[in-house]
Amino acid sequence: MTQQFAISSDDRILATLTLNGATVASLTDSSFGSLSEIIDRLRRLASGSGLGKIFVRNFTRGWHLDRPIYLRRAAA
Repeated sequence: MTQQFAISSDDRILATLTLNGATVASLTDSSFGSLSEIIDRLRRLASGSGLGKIFVRNFTRGWHLDRPIYLRRAAA
């Protein structure tokens, strides 16, 4: 991850995952160490599959990002 999107474990983070226009997972926490950790947690919380969008705001450092994501559920 680039320095522009640096995350420290004491940063206040808001992250949401939308799928088909509906929010399927949302987090507000300050214990994340990386953007990958945030995305992994959102994936675990989400239900459904398809093309979605992740929004992450770092209140402490003053940045935000929107990123597309494809969710695929494993066959049971």
